Amino acid sequence: MATFRDTSQAVHFAYMIDAYPAGPVSEVARAVPAPRSRVDFGGLSAAEVRVECQRIRQSVKSTLPPLELAAIEARFSPGLDGKLAGLWKIAAHLADKLEADPTIMESIALRHYQAQPWSMRELAAKHGVSKDRILRLVKRMEREVRAIESQAFAKLQKQFESNELVEAA
Repeated sequence: MATFRDTSQAVHFAYMIDAYPAGPVSEVARAVPAPRSRVDFGGLSAAEVRVECQRIRQSVKSTLPPLELAAIEARFSPGLDGKLAGLWKIAAHLADKLEADPTIMESIALRHYQAQPWSMRELAAKHGVSKDRILRLVKRMEREVRAIESQAFAKLQKQFESNELVEAA
């Protein structure tokens, strides 16, 4: 039986566990976000679970091209530094691709990854553009980020299946 139900869950857990200090089993047990029927560590100790998670993070970093890695790190990094590093790369890429002002895309990316709770109206006022312009850019960014993340998960899927980390698609 695979440890995780899918690649997204494996990556999410591997990054999330990094936010918790190594310690008693209870710390790891509290971090598990799903019922046992969805995550099965097959009797691994807390230390072995951490090693598996480190391997998953290393696979992400060694397998994915920079843009896909940035999307994964912006979404899943537990610390603000990792999240912001990925976020800035995504914003710069999308500013070029969508021919948008880089500072607007940075603000939209901060909002998208929940680093700032700005409303569409606040973003429009901050950048001196219409709320409709912000809304169009937000929708395009969401579509683009989903596509980038999907490409990343697809690249990781086969590798994770062969290591029996995730169930076959």
